[in-house]
Amino acid sequence: MKFPKEFLLGASTAAHQVEGNNRYSDLWAQEQMEHSSFAEPSNDAVDHYHRYEEDIALMAGAGLNACLLYTSPS
Repeated sequence: MKFPKEFLLGASTAAHQVEGNNRYSDLWAQEQMEHSSFAEPSNDAVDHYHRYEEDIALMAGAGLNACLLYTSPS
């Protein structure tokens, strides 16, 4: 399959899935509760905060040319 040159193919992230240890996030607070609905805490998640350059290089290496990043306000 061939796409037009201007076609964007990418990946997206959700803040809670990639940031990790964001103690200012409501989701982080909820997952720390004793009877939380979360099966386990996010901890460092995938540590995108420190690895974003490597992550973007991996996306580019996979042929992706777009990335949608969701961040959570702190």
